[in-house]
Amino acid sequence: MKLRIPILMFSLCTISAIAKPVHNKTTAVKKRIIATSYFANGYLIDSNRYYYSYGRGSELTNAESYYDNYLRGSEEEQNIHCDSTVNYINYGGTSIIRSSNKTYKYNSNNLPDNFVFTNTGNYKQYCNITRNAAGKPTTISFRDTSGAGAQLSNYTRYLNYNTAGYLVTDSSYNTMNNTPYLKRITVYDANNNDTLLSAYSYKNGSWALTGIIRKTFDANNRLISKIAQKDTGTGLHYTQTDSFGYRGTDTFQNYHVVYNWDANISQWVGVEKHNTYFSTNKLTDTILIQKWNSSWDTLERIITYYDTDGLIQYGQSYKYNGGGVYASAPYDRTSFYFQTYNPASIITTEKVAGIIVSPNPSKGIMAVKTNNATFSHIIITDMQGRIAFSQSQPETDNAIINTQLSTGTYILSIHDKQGTKITSSQIIIQ
Repeated sequence: MKLRIPILMFSLCTISAIAKPVHNKTTAVKKRIIATSYFANGYLIDSNRYYYSYGRGSELTNAESYYDNYLRGSEEEQNIHCDSTVNYINYGGTSIIRSSNKTYKYNSNNLPDNFVFTNTGNYKQYCNITRNAAGKPTTISFRDTSGAGAQLSNYTRYLNYNTAGYLVTDSSYNTMNNTPYLKRITVYDANNNDTLLSAYSYKNGSWALTGIIRKTFDANNRLISKIAQKDTGTGLHYTQTDSFGYRGTDTFQNYHVVYNWDANISQWVGVEKHNTYFSTNKLTDTILIQKWNSSWDTLERIITYYDTDGLIQYGQSYKYNGGGVYASAPYDRTSFYFQTYNPASIITTEKVAGIIVSPNPSKGIMAVKTNNATFSHIIITDMQGRIAFSQSQPETDNAIINTQLSTGTYILSIHDKQGTKITSSQIIIQ
């Protein structure tokens, strides 16, 4: 069951991003997500429960990270660094039942090196992960078994990165019949923006291009357009294009429109449009959703509510009744539940992340230091992607900043002298 979230999903083959290494958690108290629930028309439809140990937590840096268990399916890591996840689904009626669970094991650097996914039919997927010195996966091996224990599939993904640490190739090999079968290649520009994603399948002894996604970025490295093409049997054809707009210096788009290619009239036809409005108190976002029907018709609005730490508390959807009026009651609601925890016992992985911010939490004055890189710019954004603080200085591996920010949770990122992002970390201002 898909949970409601203000993100548009894209239709071309899934070119997955690998989760970033866990950042070191050195603060006294943080929050981690422990459960989600999705209600529709008064019924509980879907719920997740997360279990932790050893001071592990969740890296909730953007809207997608709250849903990693869903968007990535059973084959990818989560930004929710728990020991196990249990999913419950309502299959009809008034109650939910356990549907599946995923259990992780961690290495000495506190990074997952294997997990097991199991559903109610006792289908199991075993996964083992090998990592490079930077903590990034280089091989991910899967073995699937049926409820009776019979092997269903066995394959391995091989991942390669460029010198900047970005994923370049992601290829899959079927070890049951000793043949390759999928490959994805990413091309980056000088600012490490992924401008071209190409997908291939292995057919008749050679690789065949099955789809591509081309992206363009503005001078601030913000995504402004995405065009997808897919091979439908007669070569590559346009399928979907996405356009994005931003308010001022925001890094999160407040405008997103999707078009599909209509081959009968050889032109793009509108599908859906999202307009996002951020509140001045940063505690709510409102997304207006429109659908194309010879003109843009308003369908609904989604209101997302945040706590004072910048974490999503819940989101509700309201149908549009026409005449500028929305339903007074929401037809669905997604809620997130958190607990505070002390991460002091977690194994440090700061040498992987490469950035140390102290103190954290702070009153606004803090030291920023790297172990293995130099930087020229520091940028702090709020949880909606709006720039709240920036500072530039000659190239260095340490700096002192006085942010004078209001209480809340933010993302601090460091950039080199060309403006390319090196890494980032979540900070808390008290």
